Amino acid sequence: MKKTGVFLLFLLLALSALSGCGGANAAVDLDLVPSATLSPTVIYSLATNIAKEPADYAGKTIRAEGEIVHPTDSTTGKTYHYIIITDNTGCCQQDLELILENGDYPEEGEIVQISGVYTSYEENGKTFYYIKADALTVVEFE
Repeated sequence: MKKTGVFLLFLLLALSALSGCGGANAAVDLDLVPSATLSPTVIYSLATNIAKEPADYAGKTIRAEGEIVHPTDSTTGKTYHYIIITDNTGCCQQDLELILENGDYPEEGEIVQISGVYTSYEENGKTFYYIKADALTVVEFE
């Protein structure tokens, strides 16, 4: 019975994240930014689900917050850009690739908030998914 309650609570939180709350986020389909109603652990779980089932989220507008990193593939020399979403304890992380339309990425390690459409590209015969970010802001801490 307790497992059912926990599952229903998680489902309710996930559905509230998917439904949005109007206002400034009216155009966002999935909000992955910590708030009073969404803990980092719930957000991490949602991000993990996006990474595991990316086609289910294609075409959705996603807003996310996390650390930006820029790894370079040692074989091809191509640089990729990811936002790292961390759970509440800091032990678990999920990355989501992003491509910024203007190509003006902040320094690695900055905490950023992005929004954009989740879409895909083909590379070496494989499909990869990313957030086509149309907005990126560096989060300032007081």
